Amino acid sequence: MGRVNKTSLRDEFDHLKSEFARLSASNKISSESMVLFKAMFMLFEVMIAVFLEKQTKKIVRIRAFPPLRQEKMKVQLSLALIARARKRMV
Repeated sequence: MGRVNKTSLRDEFDHLKSEFARLSASNKISSESMVLFKAMFMLFEVMIAVFLEKQTKKIVRIRAFPPLRQEKMKVQLSLALIARARKRMV
């Protein structure tokens, strides 16, 4: 997988946003284009925030039931699925 320099990507994106702001302030961009570009900038900001996040958060699962009870629940679920499948066959 290729690597991207995160700071340069963010800097380039900020530069594009400031250039867009300058052009829109001088009325060189139509109102339809302004709406489109603002929506695209928002989408790209979300993508940059998600994909260039420095840390990934580890999901910790807390077991609500003790292991023995979990095994019993799995068996009960399996039996229920088997019973449902048999009913469908009849």
